[in-house]
Amino acid sequence: MKSILQSILGKKVTLISSLVDFGNCFLKGRNSFLIILLLLLHTSVFAQAPSEPSTNLSISNIDGNRFYVSFTKQTGSGDKRIIVASTSPVTAEPINGADYLAGSFGLGNEIAPGQFVVYNGTASGTWINGLNHSTTYHFRIYEYNGTSFSTEYLITEFLEGSATTLTAPTNQASSLTFSNVTGNSMTVGWARGNGAGVILIARADNPVEAEPQDLTNYNPWNGAFG
Repeated sequence: MKSILQSILGKKVTLISSLVDFGNCFLKGRNSFLIILLLLLHTSVFAQAPSEPSTNLSISNIDGNRFYVSFTKQTGSGDKRIIVASTSPVTAEPINGADYLAGSFGLGNEIAPGQFVVYNGTASGTWINGLNHSTTYHFRIYEYNGTSFSTEYLITEFLEGSATTLTAPTNQASSLTFSNVTGNSMTVGWARGNGAGVILIARADNPVEAEPQDLTNYNPWNGAFG
């Protein structure tokens, strides 16, 4: 009887071998009924693995400590997916029957050394948080169906990519000039450094001592002092 079930259930037979032995001992003459029962158990408990990965990877809103990953789900994609991230190319593969905990980089389940689950859900896009600046991160997106011990992952195909967080500029602005000075306004000019943007800090009566903080966005109030 076990050989019949092996041909029907394949790899799942190890999970129900104890039931098969029980059936051989106590349900002699009712093997057909037991096979039907186990087939129903198989179809209701074990999910079907997805048949194709998501596509059209896009990485946007790159910052010093995060970026946004989006993609397109396909007809054969899973109901859910996990994203595994690492500072080196991802080689880790999820295990069927495991449901992984996701979190900011370094806080989710580590399924291989240095390779962390940073997303687990149904969406087609997510922020990847907890990153370091000036660092390249690699990731893979694995599709899956099922929950808890019934998860089935597509590991032969996956969507993967990489992105580098922002790096601080190396050249400051220079050649500061003042013109069109009036009683309540002036024009300030400078030669640009190599940063993507600049902020201008002003202080009345005394030299500026404040320094901007990394990973902070500053918004002026209509460009007016104070």
